[in-house]
Amino acid sequence: MPKLNKSKTLGVILFFACIFSYTWINSFYISSRNVDYTKYYGYINYFTGIDVDIDYGQGVIYYFLVAKRVLSKVDIVNLSNLEFVLNSAVHEVNFLLFLIGLLGFFLFLNFKKYKTETILASLIILVFFPQTIYLRAVMKPEILAFAFTPWVLLNLERYLLDRNLKNLLYAIPFLSLIINSKGSIAGMILIYLIISFFEVLKKINLKNFIIVLISMLSILSLVQFENYSITGNTIFDRPYDPEYDFKAKPEILLNVDVYEAVKYPFFKLNDYGDTYHSKSVINPILLDTFGDYFNQLFDSDSQYFLKVRKNVFVNNSEYSFSETRQVNYQGIFSEYLIFHMHHIRKIVSFIFSMIFYIAIIALSVKDKKNRKYYIAPLVGIFVLYVNSLGIPSNNYNPIKGDTFKAFYFSFLLSIPILFLGVKIFKEINSKKMFILTLYLLSIFFIAGHPKENNQLLSEHLIVSNQYSPFCAINNFLIYENALLKSLFKSGNINNLKADCSEKKLGISENRENYDKKYATECIGSKQEVLVNHGTDRSLIPNSSECRIYALEQVKNKNNLIIPKTPFISITVLICCFFFIFLETRLFFHNKQ
Repeated sequence: MPKLNKSKTLGVILFFACIFSYTWINSFYISSRNVDYTKYYGYINYFTGIDVDIDYGQGVIYYFLVAKRVLSKVDIVNLSNLEFVLNSAVHEVNFLLFLIGLLGFFLFLNFKKYKTETILASLIILVFFPQTIYLRAVMKPEILAFAFTPWVLLNLERYLLDRNLKNLLYAIPFLSLIINSKGSIAGMILIYLIISFFEVLKKINLKNFIIVLISMLSILSLVQFENYSITGNTIFDRPYDPEYDFKAKPEILLNVDVYEAVKYPFFKLNDYGDTYHSKSVINPILLDTFGDYFNQLFDSDSQYFLKVRKNVFVNNSEYSFSETRQVNYQGIFSEYLIFHMHHIRKIVSFIFSMIFYIAIIALSVKDKKNRKYYIAPLVGIFVLYVNSLGIPSNNYNPIKGDTFKAFYFSFLLSIPILFLGVKIFKEINSKKMFILTLYLLSIFFIAGHPKENNQLLSEHLIVSNQYSPFCAINNFLIYENALLKSLFKSGNINNLKADCSEKKLGISENRENYDKKYATECIGSKQEVLVNHGTDRSLIPNSSECRIYALEQVKNKNNLIIPKTPFISITVLICCFFFIFLETRLFFHNKQ
């Protein structure tokens, strides 16, 4: 019997892991229901031709890409499928950027001389890391930082090896787009690179330093000027929010209570009128890194990750396990297992976070060669802590304490996850594959699986699949698979099917009633989208109720503006793609 090729096997697993994770996220998370989606929808309005003011100064290239994907689908938009069209546009752009990041990390670790099979196993861990799931699920520019950070690291490492100036110049386009994407991202990446790659500054000669500095400042300035010309804001500008006009006390960095975190792992108000752990930096981060302490992803009540979770344990089952997939258990801790599974999920995620942070701190001491990669998230935490103190401006809510979301430094968390992975999977054997399997099952458990058979959920999954680029593959492997249907009872009792060629399915809603309720708030007598109208005058152009009317104006080409095209950012992005092509070609050349 021929020996199994571990690299090829893991490569196939990674390929299907990427497709499956995309389908999973697309099925259970609707990006337009994220609490911050409305804040940033002004970018989509603008680039689709709606005359609105943009309140934020974030880099426009990411939102430009999403808007272009929305425009490519605008002809099929109607009231019933609007959410699915917008959701698919966000997820497709995010998925492409995610793949760019995965490729970058693969080539980076290959440059570091790790074995291919080791790298692939580590990337599988990264694909199902909760923070990278969140990165792909929402419309936020952190995914851009994830996509381009490994290419910056790769080129900096190349420079340290060969002192070739071109490697530093190659890094500039990637770094420019990262810095211009968002103020907090800019602060984190710059501080991290200065600390971790100070050796570059020590070894570069004055002439080359001046060349790099001028090149960097020129591109940064041009991109930022272009962003400002479109948004009217710098990357550090955001609308004033009185809820966040506070400073944290410095001692919150030292407020760590593991017992309190385990006992109250929920984002709820305590007896003092604050949320649990709002006066701590570490507790929320430990609860959020592998979980969803702030109820933004797995535990958001507007998302399908939270809905129809199955009670795995019961104490009065009339049916066998083979029929219900439930365990009839009346032993020790039975009450907790039956009635408090949500709490158990939180504790499991907390344990993963504790293991992770203890491991990277220990490895940063032991593995000095790679210390700079293990400390990456600590830089992110430090930046958030400094920001909570009012530097450079107030950005802290003393009731919520949500300045300390792990998502804000998720692109930095990805780095030590990989280096921890290559430590674990230095050698691939059955024991290590068991660990990988256990990790994946744990992530699905934390995310809210298994699910009950439910008609509404089944119909939602079928509808969301219709707008997926992998619709036909999913139908073949999952939804129309005869073997799976024979093994598992389906909730799709109405036998709803996704037609991948025609995007017709949606959630039915009475258009006449909808128009009576919202039309006067959203459009004027001349069928123009109303700007700065309604109860909340600043949000009407971006509100979920008005999006269908705005996109209908786009579809019919009525009263549209001509948005500015971010040509400079596009040019820089093309340069990034060119350098990605060169690096990829070099890899395959060296493999020959």
